[in-house]
Amino acid sequence: DIDAELIEIILENLRDDDDDQSRRLLSWHLIRKCTKKLAPYITEYMNDLLIGMEEDQEDSIQHLIYEFNTIDTTLLKPVIPYLESKLKTEDLDTRGQIVRLIAQMSSVDGSKFAT
Repeated sequence: DIDAELIEIILENLRDDDDDQSRRLLSWHLIRKCTKKLAPYITEYMNDLLIGMEEDQEDSIQHLIYEFNTIDTTLLKPVIPYLESKLKTEDLDTRGQIVRLIAQMSSVDGSKFAT
């Protein structure tokens, strides 16, 4: 078993925006190489995160979703209901953010998101 704290550290580094990209790249490659082993733990983490999400976490979560798309689209499975609910919202700003996110994800070279 993989400890939830380790998954949290890996994903925190993945969404890290500071100038030192080495942590982000290390997390990216680790998830890429170990997707099958990590996927259930990432799914559990994302489900917990989305259920308890606060409004100020929205950008961070969307960044993670984008990164998952670049790593392996199978990691997107737990976030599809989130994306769908945000597309159905009455809030035009929120809906626009999700449309832009989906457009970015679809335009990544080699992306299988749109297929």
